[in-house]
Amino acid sequence: MFTSIDSRVRYSEADESDCLSVKGVFDYLQDCCTFQSEDAGQGVEALQKQHRAWILAGWHLKFNRLPAMGEQIRAFTWPHRFREYFAYRCHSIESPDGELMVIGNSEWIFVDTESGRPKKVPQEQKDIYTLEKRIDMPFRNRRIVCKGDFEEGESFTIRRHQIDTNGHTNNAQYVAMAADCLPEGFAFNEIRVEYRHEAVLGDLVIPRIYKGDDKIAVELIPEEGKAFAAVEFIR
Repeated sequence: MFTSIDSRVRYSEADESDCLSVKGVFDYLQDCCTFQSEDAGQGVEALQKQHRAWILAGWHLKFNRLPAMGEQIRAFTWPHRFREYFAYRCHSIESPDGELMVIGNSEWIFVDTESGRPKKVPQEQKDIYTLEKRIDMPFRNRRIVCKGDFEEGESFTIRRHQIDTNGHTNNAQYVAMAADCLPEGFAFNEIRVEYRHEAVLGDLVIPRIYKGDDKIAVELIPEEGKAFAAVEFIR
């Protein structure tokens, strides 16, 4: 079951490099997932009536290159596996002639919104989404370990424009927050994201920056309690 979005990279989606921003990449892939669920009759409103939700647990994306401003692109998503409480999706952003610019995988958890706890994926959900072959890419575990020495970045609060229909900070916003902590000129080929706890309007976010030889991890934490997310940028 494939879903795609045909588009052209807009000026408003480009960053200072004149290419689609990292946040823009995640926006396209997330929107593609949303459209597939809506088209299948299992979108946000339908799941809300069932007191159920698919919660994004993590991403692993590999970048061959970022599409340039004005370039025609097609974003794809397709499910490739269910396992107990989890569903797994593949993603790509391609040129019209099939060049793979971005490929990746995402992990989702099926949740009972009344109890707030994971729920085994029911057969009726599995029947809705036809599974396809997983993209040919070695996937890393979504768990991101942040330990050792770190630098503390400038803290900030969650603003209204970062909140989505669930009342939480939108998934792509965490990536944008973490990317703002990278040193100028740091080039990367992969991004991993692990979502841990929802940030809401007014929450204070404190970035912790862990630098390695070939990667930088940014952990986004509150003043106290569980971290909101961790994002790893790999050369």
